[in-house]
Amino acid sequence: MPIYRYRCEKCGHEEKRLQSINSEPLERCEVCGGKMHKLIGMIGIKFNGNGYYVTDTSSAKKTTTHPGTSAKESPKKEPKTTQKDIPKNSEVKKAV
Repeated sequence: MPIYRYRCEKCGHEEKRLQSINSEPLERCEVCGGKMHKLIGMIGIKFNGNGYYVTDTSSAKKTTTHPGTSAKESPKKEPKTTQKDIPKNSEVKKAV
């Protein structure tokens, strides 16, 4: 059952009540007899686990893009030249 908070318009007295959703709300202040209003408060929610935030990490790479944007292709890299690819002086034949 939820806990509801009420505040009196007349004296400012606040009261918390554990009530069923189907219960009638408090109408009169027990202190001064003024009209009570239900307060809307913040609730605490904690999401545990992965997948709730964009910054969450996962083992799989995410390849999705936002609507209205296109995925940019990465520039193609040329293969790196290694020492094996460079011919030695003795192997170079001169054109005559």
